[in-house]
Amino acid sequence: MIQTKNIFFALFFFSIFCVGFNSSEQPQKLNFTTMTLSSNKKADLKLILRWYKNKNKANWTMNFIKTREKYFIRILSAFPEKKSTKAILLFSGGDGTASFDIQDIESPKKKYKYKKSVRPKNNSLSRSAHLFANEGFIAINVDVPIPITEDTLIGNDAFGVGTDYRTSKKHLKDVQNIIKFYKMNGIKEFFLAGTSRGSYSVVYLATLITDPSVKGFISTASMDDIDIIDLSKIQKPFLFVHHEDDECHVTTYGSATYNYQTLSSSSKHFLTVSGGNSPEGRPCGPLAEHGFIGINKKVVKNITSWMKGNKIPNRISD
Repeated sequence: MIQTKNIFFALFFFSIFCVGFNSSEQPQKLNFTTMTLSSNKKADLKLILRWYKNKNKANWTMNFIKTREKYFIRILSAFPEKKSTKAILLFSGGDGTASFDIQDIESPKKKYKYKKSVRPKNNSLSRSAHLFANEGFIAINVDVPIPITEDTLIGNDAFGVGTDYRTSKKHLKDVQNIIKFYKMNGIKEFFLAGTSRGSYSVVYLATLITDPSVKGFISTASMDDIDIIDLSKIQKPFLFVHHEDDECHVTTYGSATYNYQTLSSSSKHFLTVSGGNSPEGRPCGPLAEHGFIGINKKVVKNITSWMKGNKIPNRISD
């Protein structure tokens, strides 16, 4: 099980050009036309990334992407050691704010204008970003849309989204523009994965995205009522992953298997998970069977194997 004790892992230069940093009390303005994907050592904004204590090999960057006229989305990405042209977009559950934390750092050092810590949250996909990266995929933690008038490093708690956004053309446009940004920076293949309420996102997007660069979709711990979306419209490869002992009352195993049957995709697969560690906290929380506690590494290993075109089993256990 990944330990949640934080340590300073490394210093990372974040891939943006920032302007308008005259006062820490003023919203931090971004020049969205000059963003780059690779690290920029001349960027004004440099953050310290806090990460879990593990043998994480991934490199991390943050991008601020203007996805609509008045909104931007923050992206925290884990990169493989070797250059990759394949990426997976990760959509957290809850109200969409469970991807990562941005907090002030108490430090006597004066090296940076803005000292911040960025830490992926315990959401099963967010905390696994480095595992996807270690398998050769750029893992893209997608935050919620935030008005451009706000400070770019503001906490995201006030900007949570609901099912109405996750199943809207606004969400579709945001994701299409994120994909466009990464395409401009050499990424050629994409997968989209959502967990819990994030399953609304991937199921809805799977019914509408026809872009050939998007190769498939993954839904883990799916919501019972994802059938509010017409699942029969999904044609691209689709993977369901569900723990058979998920005790969350809105993500039951029985509903997941039923919804899987309604998929019309000729390339679909259902992976049943069993075992793991004893749950910590609430049944619908990330550190329970709902979040694949104690077996998450094996889950990611099988997901990425499926993404690589390999045949995977119907069931895994610890």
